[in-house]
Amino acid sequence: MRYLVSVLLLIPFIAGSAAASANEAVPTMADILVELNHFPSDDDKDRLQAIVADENSTDHERAVAKALMNVEHTVSADDKKTLTALTNDESVADGVRLLAEALLGLNHNLAESEETKIRALMSH
Repeated sequence: MRYLVSVLLLIPFIAGSAAASANEAVPTMADILVELNHFPSDDDKDRLQAIVADENSTDHERAVAKALMNVEHTVSADDKKTLTALTNDESVADGVRLLAEALLGLNHNLAESEETKIRALMSH
């Protein structure tokens, strides 16, 4: 019985850790996108790969992370298809959709018109 109580007391902490980890994907990608200059740095690619590998990341977050990881001045044609699908999917979280939209308009770096919206995602 004591073990059952201990396990039950730990559940909120475990669930909270998973939620916190999953919630870090969007702010991390926003931070990388705001600082992006032509392509992500090696450190940025490591951070993006961590999002892709994190079991708590959503498929949508992984798709955006992969597209951002592949940026070379603009997103690839394949990634444009994926990002366009995300922007048209009602089930995609707003932050992920904003990142996808910004990536679709990317040309060497983030457009000034997108920067304020993306910076807002950094604090969530």
